Order: sequence, then C-alpha cells, then structure tokens
Amino acid sequence: MAAAETYGTLLARTNGLKGAGFTAWCFLPGMGFGATEQWWGRGGIRPASHEGVDFRLYLDANGKERELPARALVPAAAAGRVVRIQPDFLGHTIWLRHAPTDPDGWRHHTAYGHVVPVPELVVGSTVAAGEIIARVAGPPPRPAAVPPHLHFTVARLAPALSADHLSWANAHQSAIMQLIDPQAFFSD
Repeated sequence: MAAAETYGTLLARTNGLKGAGFTAWCFLPGMGFGATEQWWGRGGIRPASHEGVDFRLYLDANGKERELPARALVPAAAAGRVVRIQPDFLGHTIWLRHAPTDPDGWRHHTAYGHVVPVPELVVGSTVAAGEIIARVAGPPPRPAAVPPHLHFTVARLAPALSADHLSWANAHQSAIMQLIDPQAFFSD
C-alpha cells in the first residue's frame, strides 16, 4: 500500500491546518509506534506497546504547540473497503482493507481509532483515498484522562482470517496480525 501524499500531510490539509500555520506534527513520548509509556493523564506504562501513532498536537510557524481542532475531519489514507467498525473507549475504530494483497496473501489494513464515523459509512462501504470517513470523537460525557485524538494504525491480516479478527485485543498476536510502523504514512 503506497500513499501518494503522506497521511500527516493529508490530515493537515483536510483540516485547513496549513492555513493556520501548520509546520509539523508534534508527538509526545508515548504517542509513537511501539511506545510503552502513556502520554495522557499521570503517565505510566501501557498494558501493551502502542499499535500506531496518535495525532493530537502540531507546531505552527512560530513553533507554538497547537491541538488538532475539536471533531477534526478524518480522511482515508488510501482507497479501500470498510471491513469493521467497532466501539472503542473514546468512540469507534474504523478498519479499512486496502489492495493489493501481498504475494503471501496477507492483506493491508488501516485503522482510525477514537472517531465518530460519518453516518453513511457502513461495513462494506468503498472509500476513495482522502475521502472523509469520520470525525475525531469529542470529549466523552464524563471527564476522561485521555484527551480527544486520532489513533492511526497500519497492519496486515493473515490470509485465512476474517475481518472479525481485527481488534485491539488481537493486535499483538503476530501470527494473525502484523503491525507496521506507520512512520512512512505520516512523515514528510
């Protein structure tokens, strides 16, 4: 799966951040792929290493740290088909399957966590690269230690397994799902 435009650039452009002086995404310790520490609340250790990256902060032209706007638009990183939408602790996670399949049969997927899907998005929907599939979920009804943000994951699913196996509980079972460092999909 190749991205014509990096995901970070696409996310910034889609939300008009370039006009707001966007220069780069800012990732706190714990927001990156494989991180074991928590970046929210009082910190601490995650129960498992981080499965992707968390988009929440960016730097403007003056070097000032800014937050991704409330309920920011979430574009699809590449063309694909919605194969699963599941609740998560801040909203929902949308899983997209992308072509082509690897020569060994593993299928590429992207996941967009802590979002509110657009109303017309359902399992089976086909989406184009850059198409708006969701908004970042707003703050939960009760105070939470985790601020709103977009979690982005890139993974491969074993050939014999169905989309039902796409879940955060299975993300660390390398025999069925292989996590890929999303750095290539969001860095410039």
